[in-house]
Amino acid sequence: MRINVFRAVAEIAAVLMASFAGLYASASFFGDVFAAPFGMLAGVAVSILFIKLRGERLSAFGFRPAGLVTSLALTVAIVAWAVAIYLFLEPSLVERFGPIDLSVFERLEGDLGLYLLLLSAAWVGAAFGEEVVYRGFIMTRVSQMFSLSAIGWVFAIAFQAAVFAFAHSYQGVVGMIEIFVLSLALGGAYLAAGRSLAPLILAHGVLDTMGVTDFYLGGQMID
Repeated sequence: MRINVFRAVAEIAAVLMASFAGLYASASFFGDVFAAPFGMLAGVAVSILFIKLRGERLSAFGFRPAGLVTSLALTVAIVAWAVAIYLFLEPSLVERFGPIDLSVFERLEGDLGLYLLLLSAAWVGAAFGEEVVYRGFIMTRVSQMFSLSAIGWVFAIAFQAAVFAFAHSYQGVVGMIEIFVLSLALGGAYLAAGRSLAPLILAHGVLDTMGVTDFYLGGQMID
């Protein structure tokens, strides 16, 4: 399946604009710490709108189940990849570029109410929302420009990783590089799961839970 390139680019741009507008609005109303979780839902809504306007099936964009064994195996693999990035890549990056900037989450420490609220928002907005927008919609749209060919999927994986890393520019150079490397694995896992978002959402949620919990505990978990 090949689609009009200009229309596809316009749709991707519109989804990203909606996502970033949602991020800005969420940050204005709820504070920076809730920008990504709530803001991504705007991108999800616009993504689904374009899918429906074309008469396409949501299943073609990741809304399909994956086998239990496949989901668990890919979830473990993604989490292990993220831990490897933290243990082996981050030290050299920090030495060269300075520490990752996650100061926006510092006020989570010891605040149980904020922790539980952000944890819920992270699963809905970040784990679900970001996977739908970046791996489900953007990756598929980009690959469709290349008739879903192998080279198209390779380009799509690299493109979504770059855009996703840019969306995390508030974390500084180190954060962006780590997000890019992690996103390459997420893109590959999407294809390995038969283009199902289920294991990606699960893995993303687990990683966000680990991160949010670490901030709540004052860095005692993965320090």
